[in-house]
Amino acid sequence: MHLSTGHQQAADMARRFASEQIRPRAERLDRLDRLERDGAFAADIYRAMGEWGLLGITVPQSDGEAGLGMPAYALQRRIIARTSIDG
Repeated sequence: MHLSTGHQQAADMARRFASEQIRPRAERLDRLDRLERDGAFAADIYRAMGEWGLLGITVPQSDGEAGLGMPAYALQRRIIARTSIDG
């Protein structure tokens, strides 16, 4: 699969995010009970995703975001999900 420069950058950002933000927390999150873990995930990970610009990837450039659309969104989520599972 050939990725545009923007999509490759989005994938690289997702890999860095997963490596820096998810992997270090994975063991702790796995040890928490489900309700506590879900709350920690929402508070920690989603806030960090917003700070990294991962939540606005589909928003048009004219509105100040990447404007890469759903393919980039899906690619990033797949990378992040894989890291969450594989650790």
